[in-house]
Amino acid sequence: MKKIETDRLIIRDVEVTDSDFILKLFSHPLVTKNLFNNEPMSSIDEAKILIDFYLQKEPSNQHRWIIFSKEINRRIGTFGYHSYKRDKKTVRIGFDLYPKHWKNGYMTEALPVLIDHIKNKLDVDRIEARIYPENIDAIKVVEKLGFVDSNEKIEYDRDGEKYIHHIYVLNVR
Repeated sequence: MKKIETDRLIIRDVEVTDSDFILKLFSHPLVTKNLFNNEPMSSIDEAKILIDFYLQKEPSNQHRWIIFSKEINRRIGTFGYHSYKRDKKTVRIGFDLYPKHWKNGYMTEALPVLIDHIKNKLDVDRIEARIYPENIDAIKVVEKLGFVDSNEKIEYDRDGEKYIHHIYVLNVR
């Protein structure tokens, strides 16, 4: 998937030239509070390292795309997959938008492109999304797309605080 257009969006591979946007997005506290690794980015070098991670040559276990709004002519978010486990036929997706673009239906429009890509290009039976229970908007998006709460949870401690993600699942076979 090099470049795909929907009604309001252009979805394209992340590029090194996106490092300024990646830093802006992943340093925003409202974005990072919902991420599994929720330490905000603090430098352009961290953004470049993340982009390099997602641009590894195939076969890789991850990839990320930029979500670009045609209406406002700018980048508004990203989505992608990571933790592709070929032996278990599972993959995990992640998605994020800059906060001023929340609640506009962008992810409901964008994520079917990612799901179709995964179904057509990866040998998986299960797509997972790990979501904080307080992130109601993300839960609504994945449920609209057919994901269900698997009743599985990931719990972890960081800096003395407990965090929990619920695992939402879309079975594709």
